[in-house]
Amino acid sequence: MPIRTEYPEGSLSWADLATDDPAGAQAFYGALFGWSFVSNPIDGGGEYIAAAKDGHAVAGIFQKPPQMDGLPSCWNLYATVSSVDDAVGRAAAAGGQVYQEPFDIPEAGRTAVVGDPTGAALCLWQAGAVVGAELAGEPGSLVWAELITGDQPAAAAFYAAVVGWESEVKPGGPFGPTTMFTVGGAPVATAVPPPDDQVPPCWMAYLGVEGYDTAAETVSASGGAMAAGPFETPMGRVGVVIDPAGAAFNIVALGGRPG
Repeated sequence: MPIRTEYPEGSLSWADLATDDPAGAQAFYGALFGWSFVSNPIDGGGEYIAAAKDGHAVAGIFQKPPQMDGLPSCWNLYATVSSVDDAVGRAAAAGGQVYQEPFDIPEAGRTAVVGDPTGAALCLWQAGAVVGAELAGEPGSLVWAELITGDQPAAAAFYAAVVGWESEVKPGGPFGPTTMFTVGGAPVATAVPPPDDQVPPCWMAYLGVEGYDTAAETVSASGGAMAAGPFETPMGRVGVVIDPAGAAFNIVALGGRPG
């Protein structure tokens, strides 16, 4: 269980949950992943809840802010960059949207939120004292990420410009071609077509579990729902979960790596 102390430029380094029910989220994700939680005050009011697995930081939870009124609870993914301000400038020049201008989180780092030309939002992270998740690629932590979009070429061009991702189109997939994103040859994420026209462009987090069947039972017993799956993938058995507040994410029982 190696502990992460740094992330290369362009790596996905953190995930957090914007939710209507932080207390309920702690109960649900604590039961599912064995997470423990520490609440930290946010400047201007509210709390940011740090989740840990075996004492190591893995994710965050916070009350959905007023600017997200009308939007569902959701998981957010963060890409590490050397300069958030420069990356935001590249995002605007590449045809994206700036949903949240850069701002500092005292001592921790600097962040912003951009939207790609297809409509999916990605957070940016410039590390200060906090590099990102201390645990990744393990049960109870972020394992993988998937961009659901109907325009993979436009998304690939955007992320190449903003976070330096290289891309390779792969034919196959149940819904059509997919795109593999890499940084320095290392896989970072996949772009896939939407399964139907009801799914908007979005990023999906994959969180690791020890065993699929036990996790699926815990999801149902804790007030969540298994929305789809299981699917057998090169990475392991995957299922789509909807948490009690409506946030969607994937669980994966680890059995390999995507390629």
